[in-house]
Amino acid sequence: MGAPRPEIRWSKMMIYVDADACPVKSEVMRVAERHALFVHMVSNQWMRLPAHPLLNLRVVMGGLDKADDWIVERIERGDIAITADIPLAARCLARIFHEKGWRDLVNSFIIS
Repeated sequence: MGAPRPEIRWSKMMIYVDADACPVKSEVMRVAERHALFVHMVSNQWMRLPAHPLLNLRVVMGGLDKADDWIVERIERGDIAITADIPLAARCLARIFHEKGWRDLVNSFIIS
């Protein structure tokens, strides 16, 4: 994929994909291209993906949850997280809603 891209926060929403076991990577890229949305494919191992100006492959080393941590640390209100990992989805929601003090509400939905 070439040299790593600098961390840039665009004004539009971003898509964060838990890419290790994601079966819809190509579909995500089609939607991203249609709507001009930047995609972070986050994984704990390198994977072959087609080069695309809207795509950033982020390989996060150091353990299984490190890719999840990377997503949670960066996701913001209005962004999209694509994952089949329920705990990661809960952490993303908790981070966003915590800003308004809705953490308990989010946790009650996740636990139910």
